[in-house]
Amino acid sequence: MKLGDVELEFRADRVAIVQGTENPTVRVWFSLRPTASQSVGRQPATVTVLLDCSGTMRSFRMNEEEARRWIQTARERSELRLVESDRRTVHQLTGQTLQDVRTSARCSLAVAASALEKMAAELHDSDVCCLVGFATRAGILHDGRRRLRRQSLQDVLHRIQEDPASPGLGDDTRMQEATRIAATMLKGDPSARRVRRLIVITDGIIQDDVDTLRELEEIRNEKIGVTTIGVGQEFNEEFLTRVADWTGGTYHYARTAEEIEKRLAEDFGVFQSIAGTDLTVSARGLEGAVVTAVTQLTPQTRMFEEVRLRDDWYQVEVGDVYGGTGLGLMSEFSLPWLSTGKHTVGEIQLEWRDPETRATTKGGHLVHVDCLAPNSPGPAVDPEVEGMFFRLQVYRAERHAQWAQESGRPGAATVRLREASTILRHLGEPELAERFEQQAADIEAEHPDSDRTKTLKDWVRRLAQRKEEERE
Repeated sequence: MKLGDVELEFRADRVAIVQGTENPTVRVWFSLRPTASQSVGRQPATVTVLLDCSGTMRSFRMNEEEARRWIQTARERSELRLVESDRRTVHQLTGQTLQDVRTSARCSLAVAASALEKMAAELHDSDVCCLVGFATRAGILHDGRRRLRRQSLQDVLHRIQEDPASPGLGDDTRMQEATRIAATMLKGDPSARRVRRLIVITDGIIQDDVDTLRELEEIRNEKIGVTTIGVGQEFNEEFLTRVADWTGGTYHYARTAEEIEKRLAEDFGVFQSIAGTDLTVSARGLEGAVVTAVTQLTPQTRMFEEVRLRDDWYQVEVGDVYGGTGLGLMSEFSLPWLSTGKHTVGEIQLEWRDPETRATTKGGHLVHVDCLAPNSPGPAVDPEVEGMFFRLQVYRAERHAQWAQESGRPGAATVRLREASTILRHLGEPELAERFEQQAADIEAEHPDSDRTKTLKDWVRRLAQRKEEERE
């Protein structure tokens, strides 16, 4: 179905059920993509980057053996200090030891600055990119809105790579003030038709997370998506995923400079053009059916924090439809007992705006099922839609495992992780299944692996997108 410059596709996992089936359900996968004829050009972008410049971001990336060796060297030279950073005591090297380490190792801040420098090289003259650093304090490191600047963005980022302490913003990780600055920078004339995005790169535990969320609400109300990138192993991935989901953005885990570069390039390629804005999805059950969930699956799996119930409609605000990837979602319907014959059990309505004309476009779909007599042969199931649902179940299992751990129920967490492992083996993902098994074993042994935890959270959000890429 083509509506303007967007193509809609609706596919149910089944078109028939057998009467008397226990807990019958119908799941509808639907996607919005730019049409092949659409020329979704490279639209001007206004991007603000919040870069963590705290003490831990300035810590050098090395293995435990290398760290012990350099600490011992610094201690012998009397060039070692203990300082508080991100509520942790960390070793700080000084003098010649610091210079020696700089020649053989890089800190997370330098790695992030290097990746951002490559992203900056891809910006167009019409783009506006601002850089705000945050630690104990916040500071504008580069204001792309000003035409006359002493330094280019590349110059600023290059200096950070050479001297990570150059921002001089302290050692803690406080983001509220930087978020307030970003909100001001990202505000603009809606008639300018600019793509607006906030990117957050951090390796720490945000110490003022509640206040930061309050500031982020203004950005969210402006319908600006937030990309969050966590580096290292100490950051709060739950906070970063929540920010991304809440604002309609994306979350990434990046361990190396190459991964940060890849995630930035991937994300920038997605949001640099918009096929539709202000997408709202409404679903309702008919003939006694009930909508149990509407979930985004691609480009990243996302559960909506806010759901509106209006009359008999279940409604969520999705946000922008990006020209690079489009969007894929799933609506789930729980069915009542039905008499044999054909039934219309649900309806899905989509509404969005054209990014250029601001005209509203609407599209919809009725969900039909044929209820077969008892003891009829089992009806066919669409394997691709079923596969997408299984990928959603893996994501849900990981989420429930996390919540169980947070509430002090490790046993429930391991059950959920092993459920995910079973589904993944069914999907032909043995490597990922093994990682879930190992994660469950680590929780039972009370020694969870931080890197594996963060990697799994990142992977499960992309399971459906990986399947879409294979299909294409």
